[in-house]
Amino acid sequence: MRDAISCGFDRADLIIAAGYDPVEYAPELWNPDRRKTIVHIDFTPAEVDQDYQPAVEVVADVREALELLRDLVSVRRDPTPARVLHDWILSELLHGATDDGFPLKPQRILHDLRKVLGPDDIVVSDVGAHKLWVARLFQAMNPNTVIISNGYAAMGIALPGAMAAKMLHPERRVVAVTGARSGRGRRDLP
Repeated sequence: MRDAISCGFDRADLIIAAGYDPVEYAPELWNPDRRKTIVHIDFTPAEVDQDYQPAVEVVADVREALELLRDLVSVRRDPTPARVLHDWILSELLHGATDDGFPLKPQRILHDLRKVLGPDDIVVSDVGAHKLWVARLFQAMNPNTVIISNGYAAMGIALPGAMAAKMLHPERRVVAVTGARSGRGRRDLP
């Protein structure tokens, strides 16, 4: 399954990796042909490997480095309209959204969940294979309505996170997404 992030990487000829940790998103996934020009900006030197070879390396305070670079770069809009990407995400969600097979497809679960939740209701995703599906395909209608633990990816965040969200917003419906797929049938996962 390709996602919006992958589509952006596919079209990019320059990658500015600011505060990037290869553990979060392996360079072999976004630079498989090793042709991307990479600018590495971080507090520490780059962890160089065959897929991550920075052409330029800036070892500095990331915030300060980005502030200094801000006035030196110009914005160039992607000629691909945002609507094309939006339509692609919807088509991925709809692929399998009405499939009644077993086990249920992630697209079906997320489609049905989005259908029953309001725009201000909250989804808190735990860490696991399902986190990727939620992050890629579940449409957040308003800010802070889809909570996903990234960074250190704290396992078990969904239940206490959902409880806290419900205490903070008792008028909203809150869903904790937790659990993992078995090792069988993982061909759909990236």
